[in-house]
Amino acid sequence: MPGKKGDPNTPSRFDTQLRDVRAKFEARFPGGVGADTNLGGIPVTLVGIAFYDRPHLQTGRAINGIELHPLLDIQFGPAVSPGVSSPPSGTAVIQLLANPDFELGVSGWHGTLGNIGAFAGEAGRSGEKFAWMGGLGIAHTESLYQNVTIPASAQRATLSLWLDIATDETTTTSPYDKLYVQIRNQNGAVLKTLATYSNLDQTTAYVQKTFDVSAYKGQTVQIYFKMVEDNGKATSFRLDDVTLTTQ
Repeated sequence: MPGKKGDPNTPSRFDTQLRDVRAKFEARFPGGVGADTNLGGIPVTLVGIAFYDRPHLQTGRAINGIELHPLLDIQFGPAVSPGVSSPPSGTAVIQLLANPDFELGVSGWHGTLGNIGAFAGEAGRSGEKFAWMGGLGIAHTESLYQNVTIPASAQRATLSLWLDIATDETTTTSPYDKLYVQIRNQNGAVLKTLATYSNLDQTTAYVQKTFDVSAYKGQTVQIYFKMVEDNGKATSFRLDDVTLTTQ
């Protein structure tokens, strides 16, 4: 995506992010259908370079004239959990995690950072990069986590992730390889294991998992993924689009 000023053959330094944003938008609104009829009903988190423009009859202009150019990331709000009502119209949805879709590489994440990247022959749910935990078929442990403070003023806090599990295990009864989704305190002590997935939970595509973590409002915690694989056949746990949102 070359710029229109200067040498047109010079690619934009934001080429990857621009293409990723467009791919996410088109995946959410195939052919543009629904993009102009769902206004006000879809929570969206945007990342971009901000500047302030003068009023010149822009449609939907912000009161303070702020604009984002270019738009570097777009995250559509997570699905609402069963039994949990949708946020009231106009309620702000705030994303707390840094680099939730891994497109900025290891930025914001800690742990086994070699798990994050673009891998030949493997696809993330969106964009080029994702987190690939396990898949070695040897006894070892891996982790990925972020430290985050959940505001005490939040009405609700929701952790959401997309998970794809592939395994070479043939058993239908023994969970040999496991991925733990945990909340830990800032010192790394486990406060709660939200879910445990294993080779028995194999999927055919990315599946969204959503958890209410409102109990941790007002605390600084770690959103922690721990993978344990045994010495045998391999199981891969692929993570993408991990979000922690408050309303």
